[in-house]
Amino acid sequence: AYVVVDASESMHYGHDKHRRAGTLYKYDYAATAAACLAYLTVKQQDSCGLITFDADVREAIPPRSSLRHMDAVTKALHVSNPREKTDMVKIMRQVAESMPNRGLVLVFSDFLCPREDLFKGLEMLRHRRHDVMAFHILDDDELLFPFSGMTKFEGLEEMPDLLCDPRALREGYLEELELYLTEVRRGCTRIGVDYTLLRTSDYMDAVLSKFLFQRMSTRATPARR
Repeated sequence: AYVVVDASESMHYGHDKHRRAGTLYKYDYAATAAACLAYLTVKQQDSCGLITFDADVREAIPPRSSLRHMDAVTKALHVSNPREKTDMVKIMRQVAESMPNRGLVLVFSDFLCPREDLFKGLEMLRHRRHDVMAFHILDDDELLFPFSGMTKFEGLEEMPDLLCDPRALREGYLEELELYLTEVRRGCTRIGVDYTLLRTSDYMDAVLSKFLFQRMSTRATPARR
């Protein structure tokens, strides 16, 4: 198995706000979930590796089945501070090439990238018959757009800053968000990827329950083709 964690700049959204509140921002949430699932995999005496990425692979830890291996995994997650933009096609190709045998791939990302690239990247993994779980991690602000009053939005991943009244944008933003979420969910379903939307305010047991259910289902049914 591999846990694959997006460490691009957009995963850094809400860092200062969440730190002040003592809560997890997107990359923190993804890294925590990835570490938990890697630990559960190793506890089941299966091997698990880690890849963190932005426009390129940031950290790559090959699969091992020893609990001692978890030290390397958690250290790699700790140093992967978010930066740059996401190249989903390139990264998924590298993940596929690093897994010669069929396995489980757990992808943690906000998937803020061109959908064509996202689906093409995930299809590479499915083409090699890997079981893929996509954990779509978003902040409450991104899902609810609770802003009011004149606000400066700082551009991430090479996007410009925007100064505006968010109340004039909220309705249109939420409509576009719903279209985007539907497209990602349906696209993953179409290519056989298990999709879960998570917000950073969700309890971590939602991630663990989804993973454990999928693992039991995979072991109880024939391999998907």
